Amino acid sequence: MSCRSIYIFSYCLLTASPFSDLEKATVLQECRVFSDSKVVTESPRKCSQLITKLLHIVTQGDAMSSSEVTEVFFGVTKLFQSSDASLRRMIYFFIKEATLSSMSFAYCCCLGGRNV
Repeated sequence: MSCRSIYIFSYCLLTASPFSDLEKATVLQECRVFSDSKVVTESPRKCSQLITKLLHIVTQGDAMSSSEVTEVFFGVTKLFQSSDASLRRMIYFFIKEATLSSMSFAYCCCLGGRNV
């Protein structure tokens, strides 16, 4: 194998991401299952995978409308119905990362009218 081939192979490995072809609309549609308590309690792994996709979208800087942010935020909080420790860690991590990202203003708006 030549040096050029090794470089191209290494570059492909570094740039290939399992989330490179994610579309925000598709992920948001999939996250609607957070409202289904049966899915939340019986499929915590599926919910964790969806949170991972959401995290990728948030950290890539994709802009979300205020209605999308509100839907995601309240959908994620419904996941607290699950007693799965791994999923709960993902929920806390998502909320932390999302509030540190561009979504923080919208999260403050979602919580602003509530007594917390």
